[in-house]
Amino acid sequence: MPHTLVSEQVFETEAQALGIDQNSIVVLYDRWGVYSSPRAWWMFKVMGFDQVYILNGGVPAWKKINLN
Repeated sequence: MPHTLVSEQVFETEAQALGIDQNSIVVLYDRWGVYSSPRAWWMFKVMGFDQVYILNGGVPAWKKINLN
């Protein structure tokens, strides 16, 4: 559906404002496990990003194995 994704220009502008470009390695995560990170992953992939990953289990899993 067209309304579920911003234009490439808007995505690029907002990503660049965060310091993210096509050469970036992007690691996505959720505060409560895996909730919205898959959608963000999908958006980056649709926009042509190759190095996009989801932190398995989100922040809770990260904290559980003490990698803070």
